[in-house]
Amino acid sequence: MRVCLLTALVAVGCSGGPTSLLLEVQLGDGERAPSTLHVNVYDAHAALVRDQTFPNPQLPGTVVIRGLPDVGQTLRTAVLGTSMGGITLGGGRIDLIAHQQVHLVVVLRASTADADADGVPDEIDDCPAVQNGGQEDADGDGVGDACQGGADLAMMAGDDLSPLPDAGPADLASPSLCPGSTVALCESFESGTIDARWDQIKLNATLTVDDTRAKRGTHSLHVHTAALAAGSSSQGELGEMQTVPMGDFFVRSYIYLSSPPIEVRLLGAEQSASPYLGVNVNVAAGGLSTYNNAAVPDVYNGSTTTVPLDDWFCLETETVVGTPGVLHVWLNDVEVTALGLAQDTQTTPLMDEIFVGLQFYQPPKAIAAFDAWYDEIVVDGARIGCAR
Repeated sequence: MRVCLLTALVAVGCSGGPTSLLLEVQLGDGERAPSTLHVNVYDAHAALVRDQTFPNPQLPGTVVIRGLPDVGQTLRTAVLGTSMGGITLGGGRIDLIAHQQVHLVVVLRASTADADADGVPDEIDDCPAVQNGGQEDADGDGVGDACQGGADLAMMAGDDLSPLPDAGPADLASPSLCPGSTVALCESFESGTIDARWDQIKLNATLTVDDTRAKRGTHSLHVHTAALAAGSSSQGELGEMQTVPMGDFFVRSYIYLSSPPIEVRLLGAEQSASPYLGVNVNVAAGGLSTYNNAAVPDVYNGSTTTVPLDDWFCLETETVVGTPGVLHVWLNDVEVTALGLAQDTQTTPLMDEIFVGLQFYQPPKAIAAFDAWYDEIVVDGARIGCAR
């Protein structure tokens, strides 16, 4: 199987059998241009093309998929656009004609329904309630193996339905301090739902508000990411665009991690438009780090300061916007000095969106399902600290 990207919408250097698919990818009205495209093509049994990626795509644009079986059959195509600012998704069906090229148009939209967050739109998903990005269907009856019970359910339980950590008495929380606060933004999730001000960004992940545990009050944001194969990605984040830019800004959240991640983004801020430049606070090998692609060249700073596991910790960042600016990071009110280095943080336009949640980007090895909770998220123009 060969997949050829048509650079600048013109095919170059591709060869293969006469049976082919010309896939035209467009952006829906008002949608952000993705930084990477992920293309999947499925027949009645499984993926013919699995997670073929195209960085920095030019859209609208076309992809030619050659070397397909020379038979008439129905193919399903899913196209996922990813960027630090969110995801867009599109898909469709096309009847393949032996020894001919067929043409399918896929339109990327953030609103495309994908109930199980597996990157396959509900309208073409053979198991829309259970994550099955490979769309395996051994008998080809249109109902994916993941939906047919028995051995498939046992596999899922071991692979992605790992039990959540015990909440225990330590999670008895004090009341939320958000009501009556005078900060620019205070989110406690005490309503039991995710407020409409937040954009929900879900790729192989779910975002819910539950009472499993809370730092304050009774509810918190629960982020669950699915088990990932090496090189895959996952994003379960909330984005907010009403509060910044405000000049220099602080972001504070209480966070509960269930296990040590390979490398994951915990908090971030960036532009809401291309090229989506910004700053991130990550955990890598258990240690806090920062990444800034607003600077040229990109700046990565690591530290040996580790975050607590299976317990709440307080993480706060300050972004001093300027050339040079500076990033500051505090863990439980103690500054991580190894990360507080001068660097350019000025972008044009200014960073105007903040993110809370988890983002795994193409881990080098497979990782298990992962859970985290966020509570009492505060954004302000002055130092917040952990007591507010």
